[in-house]
Formats: sequence, structure tokens, C-alpha cells
Amino acid sequence: MGVENLKIMSEKGIVWVPTACTMKAYAKHMKHGSIEHEVSRMNLDHQLEQISKARELGVIVALGTDAGSIGVHHGSAVIDEMEMLLQAGYTLSEAVKSSSKNGADLLGLYDFGILASGKPATFLAVKGDPSKLPSSLNDIWAIYINGTSASGGLKLD
Repeated sequence: MGVENLKIMSEKGIVWVPTACTMKAYAKHMKHGSIEHEVSRMNLDHQLEQISKARELGVIVALGTDAGSIGVHHGSAVIDEMEMLLQAGYTLSEAVKSSSKNGADLLGLYDFGILASGKPATFLAVKGDPSKLPSSLNDIWAIYINGTSASGGLKLD
């Protein structure tokens, strides 16, 4: 991205969806020691630096994954991407906001990502306290969409 682009994005309120988990997956799936592995690893390190700089400059970041790319699995890639936001210096609250409200706002879904009185809640619940996030996303307890349980088929202990 570069610092100048990040500054412009911050000034103009442009949202960035970095998808760093793709480089992590590429590095994991490429033969260790190969040029492909080394380039993927280098790109991941650079991307984490850029994500950290984006936070410092106030760029709005929304979580994305490029799920379907080699080694980037639907669902679990969200956990990977949240972990990388944390690794880049985001607080847990900032990482959750990036993975909920910021993405919903980017898509024009202004009723999503906010829990407020009088609004129908769309959220998922996981077991354990917030300090267990994002890994606790592997144990979804309930899903609600517009205030209605959508947890059919989930094992709710």
C-alpha cells in the first residue's frame, strides 16, 4: 500500500480489506526453502507492517479473506485474519470491529455489526470469555440474524 496511499485512504475514509491470510496460506503450502515460499513469507511480513501502519494512520480496515484461494478456507480464514490483525497491533475490540461493523458498513449493511437498543440484533455467540477470541470462533454456540435464531443444525450444548 505504501504510507502515502494509506494517508490518502485515511483522509478520504477509504476502507482497506488487506486479506493477509492469503500470503500466510501460500507460505504454508509452498515448499520450504523455495523462492515461492520465501516471497510469500516476505509479502506477509510486509503486509503485516502495512496493516500496522494503517492502524496508526487511522485507515478503516475491514476483514476479508480471499477464501477459496489455495489454503484459504471458508470460515477458518476469518480466525487467521483476525489473528493477523492482532499480530499487527490491533486491540481485540478493533479486530472485532474490523470483522463486523467495518465490513457491514462497506457493504452498505448499516444495521449489521451494531448491538443497540431498538435494533434487531445480528450476531453470533461463542463459548468462553472474549479473551479467547478469535480462536473461540471455532466453537459457535448460536447465530442470530435480525433478532431471530438461525442456529438450526448447530449443536447447542
